[in-house]
Amino acid sequence: MMMKRIIVYLYLLTAIPAFSQLRLVPDATGNKVFVWLERAPRQDEQYHVYRKTGNGVFLQLTESPIASVTSGAELVAKMGLAFEGFRKQLDETDPQAVFLRLQADRFRAKLYGYALPELGLALGQLFVDEKAPNGETATYKVEWVNGQGEPRGQAMTGIVHIHPEIPPAPENLSATHEGPRITLKWDFPQSTDDMADQVVRFEVQRQAENGKFVAIQDAWLMRDANQTRHAFIYSETGMTQMLRFQVVAVNVAGTQSAGSNVFPLALKDNAPPEVLEQVKVVVSKKGNEATVTFPSSTDPQLAGYFVYRSTNIEKNFVRMNDKMLGPLQTVYTDKTLKAGTTYYYRVTVVDASGNESKQSNAVMAEGLDKTPPPPPQNLKAAVSPDRKINLFWQIPAQTEDLLAYVLLRRQVKTPPELFSQLTSRNFVGNQFVDEDLAKGHLSEGVQYEYVVTAMDKKQNFSDSARVVLDIKDLTPPASPLQITAENIDGRYISVSYGASLSPDVAHYELFRQNGNGPLKSLQRVHRQAFPFRDEAVIIGETYTYYVIAVDAANNASKPTVSQAITLKDNVPPPVVQNVQSRVEAKGVRIRWEKLPTTDLARYRIYRTSGLPTGIYQLVAETDPSTSEWVDLKPPEKGYYHIRALDTAGNESLASLSVTGK
Repeated sequence: MMMKRIIVYLYLLTAIPAFSQLRLVPDATGNKVFVWLERAPRQDEQYHVYRKTGNGVFLQLTESPIASVTSGAELVAKMGLAFEGFRKQLDETDPQAVFLRLQADRFRAKLYGYALPELGLALGQLFVDEKAPNGETATYKVEWVNGQGEPRGQAMTGIVHIHPEIPPAPENLSATHEGPRITLKWDFPQSTDDMADQVVRFEVQRQAENGKFVAIQDAWLMRDANQTRHAFIYSETGMTQMLRFQVVAVNVAGTQSAGSNVFPLALKDNAPPEVLEQVKVVVSKKGNEATVTFPSSTDPQLAGYFVYRSTNIEKNFVRMNDKMLGPLQTVYTDKTLKAGTTYYYRVTVVDASGNESKQSNAVMAEGLDKTPPPPPQNLKAAVSPDRKINLFWQIPAQTEDLLAYVLLRRQVKTPPELFSQLTSRNFVGNQFVDEDLAKGHLSEGVQYEYVVTAMDKKQNFSDSARVVLDIKDLTPPASPLQITAENIDGRYISVSYGASLSPDVAHYELFRQNGNGPLKSLQRVHRQAFPFRDEAVIIGETYTYYVIAVDAANNASKPTVSQAITLKDNVPPPVVQNVQSRVEAKGVRIRWEKLPTTDLARYRIYRTSGLPTGIYQLVAETDPSTSEWVDLKPPEKGYYHIRALDTAGNESLASLSVTGK
C-alpha cells in the first residue's frame, strides 16, 4: 500500500554522501544547522555532536548521547503531532507496526527521515544545532561512543558556512485538465551527485478563498533527482471554478522555497462521454439494408449519437447521419448497402457541451453473396530428394473476390482422421511446400490425402481438388539394444540382445564373425528371440556377434555389436585319486593314479611343511604320461597333494594330502 502513496527514487540514494561524511544544512534563518547522518544509528549505536569555529576547539553540543528510538511508543513520544500524519502515510494503525516497518527497511526509513525532520530526530539520524553561529564557517563532528559514553574511535566531520539557506523555486508551472482530472507539470534542475540544493520533495499548493496557498496532496511527493520535468495528477470535485496553483520545493531542513509561477486554470466540461459498448448490426434478408442498434448512454448530459461507416475496419469511417440522433434514438437503418460489399459501423456519444466520445468497436455487416469462387484445378503432389512435399495447382481466370486457398492434409486410414489446415487465412498462391515429412512430423510407409479449395471474401467455398500421395518408408529403425555373448562351459556361446525401440520392426537378423573373417547369418526372427545357442564354435577361436533390426520396407538399422569372446573350456579336470608316498634313500617318492582325461596338460605337485593344514607351495610339474615324482630335498616333516591342469588352463581341486615321513 505504501508504494501506491509514496514514490521513492533509487537515484536519491546515489546522491547521498558516503558514510564517513555529514550532510550539514542551515535553515531559512541561518540560526540553525541540521546535522544529518547518512543513516540512523542501530540499536547498539549512539553518538555525541561537536562544533567548532575557525581554529577553536570543539564544543560538545549534546548533553547525552543520541540514539534511535527502540519501540513504537518511543516513536510516538519523540514525533509528537507529526506521528499521526506519518502513520497515515504508511496506512498503519499500530505505532509498533510503524516502528517495525522502519526497522525492516532502513533504506526507506532514511528517505522518510529526510522528508520529515521529526522522524529523522526520532530515529537519531538528525541532530539540530539550535544555536548555530550565523555567518560563521563551522566544523561539525559526530563521534560514536559505547554504552558508557566513552569514544569508540570512530568519528566523522563536515564543514559548513552558516547562512540562511532557501532552496530554489520550481519554474514553468503549467496545468491542464480533462474533466475533473488535473495534471500539473513544472521544471526543477536535475540534481548533481552531491545534491547541493538539498531538495528532497515538492509541495503542490492551491490558492484558498482567503488568498493563501495551501497544500493539496495528501501524501509526500518525493523528488526524482534524475529528472528535470515533474508532474502531479489529482481530481477536483467542482467544474465551474477558477483555480490558481503554485509549487514549492522542500529541502532536508524542512525549508520551503519561494513559490513557482502561479498558474490559473478555469475548469470546464471538456471530458467526452464514455465509449458505447454492445453495438450490434443486422442485415436484412435481401442484403440491401443494415440496422444498427445500441444501448442508451448513461451520460448525465447526453445529447445524442452519431453513426459512422467504412469498408475498412481500421480507417476511413464517414459520418452517416448529418442530424444527430436524439437521446432515445438507439436504432439507425442504412439502406445504401451494395451486394457483395462488407461494411463496418461505429457509434459515438455526444453530450450537451458538444464533447464527442471515442468511436465504439466496429461491427460488420455484409451484403449477400452466395456464389462460390471457381475451384482450383489439376492438384499434384511430389516428394523431393530432400523429403519435402511440393504441391501445385492451377488458378482459374475468374477470381476477383478470392480471399485465400485453403490447403488441408490427413493420413489415409480407417476410420478416417480429421484434416489439418496447412495454409494461412490469406494464402493466395498456387504452390505450397509441406516440410513436415523432412522435419519428421509425418509417418512413413503410409498415404496422405491433400485437398485444396478456394474461399472468397464472403466465406463461400468452391469444390475441392484432391490428390493422394504414397510416402515411402526410407528411415531405418532404431538399432536393437545391447547384445551380449557368454561362454557356456566351453561347449557353446549364448547370445542375447534387446529389442529395438522402433514400432515398425519386421524382423531381426543375427550374424557371427570369426576373428576378422566375413559375417555369417545365424538367425532371422520376426521378433526379439530367446538367447541364441551357438554350438558351431571351436575352442580357442575368437568370435564377435552383430544384430540388426529390419522394418517392413526392408530398411536395416545400424548393427549392435557384442564384445569379442574367445571360446574356452572352463571345466576343471577331476580330482587326482590314490595318491601315495614312500621314503627312500634319495628322497620321498610320490605316486598317484593317472586320470583318463583327454585334455590333460600336466600334473602339479604342491608341498607344505609342519602341519597338513599349512600353506601349500607348487614345487614341481610333470608330463601327463607320468604318475610319480621324487622330492630329492624333502623337508623334515612335509605333506603333499596333487592337482591336475588341462589344456585350457583349468586346475582341478587338490587331492588328499599324504605325509613325507
